[in-house]
Amino acid sequence: MNSKLLIISPHFPPANTPDCQRVRMSLSYFKDFGWDPTVLCIDSVYEDGILDDQILNTIPSNIKIVKTKAIKMSFTKYLGINSVYWRCLPYLYNTGTRLIKENKYDLIYFSTTIFPSMILGKKWKDNFSIPYVLDIQDPWFNDYKYKQPPGGKLKYSISQLVARIFERKVINNAEHIISVSPRYKEMYMKRYSEIPENKFSILPFGVSENDFQTTNELNIKQDVFNANDGYKHWVYIGRGGEDLYKSLRIFFNAVSSNRKQRPSRWNKIKIHFVGTSYSGKKNAKKTIKPLAEEMGVGDLVEEQTIRVSYLESIKLLVDSDLILIFGSNDLSYSPSKLYPYILSEKPMISIFHEESHIVKFLNEIGIDELTTYNSNTNSIDVISKLKEILTKATSKKGLTRNNFNLTKFNKYKASHLTRLQCEIFNSCIN
Repeated sequence: MNSKLLIISPHFPPANTPDCQRVRMSLSYFKDFGWDPTVLCIDSVYEDGILDDQILNTIPSNIKIVKTKAIKMSFTKYLGINSVYWRCLPYLYNTGTRLIKENKYDLIYFSTTIFPSMILGKKWKDNFSIPYVLDIQDPWFNDYKYKQPPGGKLKYSISQLVARIFERKVINNAEHIISVSPRYKEMYMKRYSEIPENKFSILPFGVSENDFQTTNELNIKQDVFNANDGYKHWVYIGRGGEDLYKSLRIFFNAVSSNRKQRPSRWNKIKIHFVGTSYSGKKNAKKTIKPLAEEMGVGDLVEEQTIRVSYLESIKLLVDSDLILIFGSNDLSYSPSKLYPYILSEKPMISIFHEESHIVKFLNEIGIDELTTYNSNTNSIDVISKLKEILTKATSKKGLTRNNFNLTKFNKYKASHLTRLQCEIFNSCIN
């Protein structure tokens, strides 16, 4: 008989957010490893983000999904509360409590960046003696110093105050903590010295090969560019933001310098940045195009702030000629699209701080065109190395497709990672 798992993933599809990616990919395999999942999420009518109905095609039809309400924004906007973070909490608690009473779950699993919902884990543990596991995909209390904090200084300050108040209790009472980055483990062990090291496991996001097959079977289209217009299309998919500026400046500097030496090679190249903002169309601001213009390469760059559907992002990878990926000043940052990038088997240019945990992964599977830097790096040397890569990329032949070590990459596939998740779950209830 399978063990019962209650998954708290408020943004679960069709909301188009990366924080439910692990849950979505694991649902196809949980029962194979002895777990019967129920997903508790917010009804999409209460979401203020972009919906992604296509992604529902990647979720098994027999999965039990329970949708809950949230306080309508029409009631909370006058208080300056637009985020679903706070609007959903009362309903998540009431519905979750009902489900727990009806089903007697063996474990509760939080996989979300709606951090206040994790407070419910301790509440349910106290009331029903059910252990809970946290999946930390971003820091809750964040040490990174933003010049312009996401959501504005006041809202960000309030969210960080809540994190300071609740984080220690929530982390300490969790049965186990899964993290996408080893740096989160280091951060929490330094911050809360009473937490034992064996309470942590590092599991990356991973990727499902089925997503590429589903994209092809459904004949998914993308409308960011015409793949047959005679241009070479270089693509970056993911958020923008000031913490990426170091990597972006290195890249744009190298592009500018290389174009001055070989201007004709750049006449048929377009560089696309897609889905760079989490905000809706009205509030989204371009963060990459202005930087490109400042550095003299704005005519090569097109930025689309609005996020595309997940399967459309897969199609963008398939249609692209070259993929770009940029690291953050926040060394714990783990790009959620990294693993689909690899599975697309397209040529790729990547720029990361040498201490980022992603560098170890990229070297392990054999990425060829990886550029790294550190705080003491002479930027001239880094740009010079990148210019050599760009010279190859803009030649008639272009960069060759990376010959990745697919044997080592197998451990980043959804089936393997779900097995590891379930081993952690088993240890928590035994």
